[in-house]
Amino acid sequence: MSAPTIDPAPAFPLPEGITPDMMAAAALLDAGPVDPDLIPCGRCGEPPLVHDADHPHETPPAYALALAAAAADGREVMADLVEHLDAEHVPSGKKGPSASDAGKCRRALWYRDRPPADYVPRTIDSRRAALGTILHKANAEVRAVRYPWRRYELRVAVPGLDRDCLVDEYDPVLGRVGDLKSAGEAKWAIVGDDGPTADQWAQLRINAYALDFAGYPVRELELIQVNRDTGAEEHFREDYDPAAGLAALDDLIEAATMVEAGVVPPRDGYGPRDWRCQWCPAMDHCWQTARAAELKRSPESLIALGETPDDPSIAWAGREVLTLSKARLELEKREARAKALLQGITPGQYDKDAPDGGVEIVDKWSTSYGYKEAYETIRDLYELPDDVRPPLDQVGDVPKKRSKSTGVTKPRAATRAADRRRPKPKALPAADAAAAAVAAQLDAGGRS
Repeated sequence: MSAPTIDPAPAFPLPEGITPDMMAAAALLDAGPVDPDLIPCGRCGEPPLVHDADHPHETPPAYALALAAAAADGREVMADLVEHLDAEHVPSGKKGPSASDAGKCRRALWYRDRPPADYVPRTIDSRRAALGTILHKANAEVRAVRYPWRRYELRVAVPGLDRDCLVDEYDPVLGRVGDLKSAGEAKWAIVGDDGPTADQWAQLRINAYALDFAGYPVRELELIQVNRDTGAEEHFREDYDPAAGLAALDDLIEAATMVEAGVVPPRDGYGPRDWRCQWCPAMDHCWQTARAAELKRSPESLIALGETPDDPSIAWAGREVLTLSKARLELEKREARAKALLQGITPGQYDKDAPDGGVEIVDKWSTSYGYKEAYETIRDLYELPDDVRPPLDQVGDVPKKRSKSTGVTKPRAATRAADRRRPKPKALPAADAAAAAVAAQLDAGGRS
């Protein structure tokens, strides 16, 4: 079997960016899959098998393009982005924790820096992290041009740590240190209820403390949360407090010292379903999920009670269930009584000037389906003679009923924040001119 021949270059002009080799590669693929063992050498026309080190085979450009295009066909966008970002990452060569480890599970630091001999990390889908990295890169690229006095992706030494911190955004004019976080649906819900998580504030406070320690003016911290699903954005700010930054740094150094001393830190997550554990590469080893499955136990039970729990331990867990069940039933009764107080109240926001932002009364609609009624109907029809029973498509759909109830929600944490000053897009020619002037001065003097 011989390799397909390449048609001569087209006689008509090709569009810009389209080469004759591309057209020849398309013709090769139109003829069928290209067999690498049959590709003729670009110099002698012979296949690869008759070549050696002294006479290497040279693949013609059209064949190389055909092979590359066939290999790339069907490649996922995110797979390519993840591979590119992984290849771009250059390890610093430094050891120990970084500011981004602040507030994270201490056991996770131990797994990373002092892993046990039998530890095999599980594979984590890094696509979510890749989207966050892409957002950071775009933010730095676009906003650095728009606001040339700000500094983006600024590396600063952290006192007491070997690794530098990477500051997402720093405005020396306002003295504001910013950190950009992207969130999926679950994390966005957490942020909506309680604001940024403790580990996010801890990292930002350490970054601000490092800038202050290095002599940069720091007055305010800002956490920017972006919803990866919708693009929604919320800003949270707090005044800079050196004591808070130092406390966060001390906690991180304490955890690192514990690991360095060979002490196995406690788990800070409550189980595999905890958000701190779900995306941890050590989750399976840490919570012994495989052994728990063999014993038909939950990982939490195995870790807390051991492989052969004694009677007192089992009784303790049982009493916990009874106590909490009783508390839950009492809370459900109190909730029902409170909901009754709101029956008939006009939907809307109430007491929104209160420190907690008040509450919002809403109408909640739900749909219930009469599956039992439908089953009884089908059963009655089934008992009828064949010549009397109606066709199934004439029986009708499952009965459903829409009902309304009163619901209560609270504003998102960003809305509740008393000091919330969410930036709004502006188009101010004077401000644009001033920014252009600053950029010109920076370019003339050289940016640092």
